[in-house]
Amino acid sequence: MNFQLSINFVLVSVHHDCLAKIYTTTDDSLSLRQTFRFKLNIVENEYLLHQILFPTFTRLRINIACVGYHSFIHEILQHGRRMSH
Repeated sequence: MNFQLSINFVLVSVHHDCLAKIYTTTDDSLSLRQTFRFKLNIVENEYLLHQILFPTFTRLRINIACVGYHSFIHEILQHGRRMSH
């Protein structure tokens, strides 16, 4: 069985003024939809799923060492495992 995962990335630019300790965001955000297709057994293996998603996340400069990324991967794994049973 094949699995299709579509992710909508909304990238917002945040600027930090170190001296004033102020963060500001711009009104122009970038929206990107990325679709991944792979065998369902991939979502039963965290390492393989990471190998598929890693290049896209790093290309978009998304921190893959953060808790949010690992929670996201874990959620995909849970949904994939439910679908395979």
